[in-house]
Amino acid sequence: MAKHIAGIDVSKRPLRIAVVGMDGSGKSTVVGSMIKRFQGKYRFELLKALPRPTRTYAITNWVERKLDQLALKGDELSQKHLLIVSQAIQNAIYPFLRIGAEKKKDIIIYERHPLIDYETYGPYYGGKAATKMGKFLSAAPHPDIIIHLDVSPEKAYRQVLSRIGAGHRKKVPHLHESLGELRKVRARFDKAISKLVSQNPKTIVIRIDANKPKNEMLKSLHAELDHLGLL
Repeated sequence: MAKHIAGIDVSKRPLRIAVVGMDGSGKSTVVGSMIKRFQGKYRFELLKALPRPTRTYAITNWVERKLDQLALKGDELSQKHLLIVSQAIQNAIYPFLRIGAEKKKDIIIYERHPLIDYETYGPYYGGKAATKMGKFLSAAPHPDIIIHLDVSPEKAYRQVLSRIGAGHRKKVPHLHESLGELRKVRARFDKAISKLVSQNPKTIVIRIDANKPKNEMLKSLHAELDHLGLL
């Protein structure tokens, strides 16, 4: 195994890659493609937003389902306090799962990232105070590479509606998923990423045009990863 990957000595800690973007931008598609490319080449782990490593125990699956149900209930009833409770429990779990996931790994892939999610969706989870507390409790480290799937609010909204119509687990859009709110969310993503880069100028940001067809989007991604020596 390579000792250095994209400038990080992975004998000391893993390279951290965050895949971020609005709902409907194609995060799951991109993460799935990266996993296929990394398979057999690196020791890696996936951490999802509702933080759960790829390999996990039944109890964490149960907790994930319960938190998901609670958050969805908050969306359905437009009750933010249910979302805040769900998020607070996640905050308490996240550091332990992250530490376990990073052990003896070359790469950690974050599908979403707490430091960016809280900046972006903070207004829906209790405002500035809750945002600062959530970021602190999650104890999430800065990513080394941010892959930003930049999609138009209009396309993201169409994708949200298609998931619901296709019998997705969601019965209603999240509170931040109306077309008007998605337009605000897109601007917050740019601000959140710029803030992280200002705090850590070594952070590499890869912007992918997620309005393109899936095959073109993945082609752009693979070219960028190849340029960094990851493929």
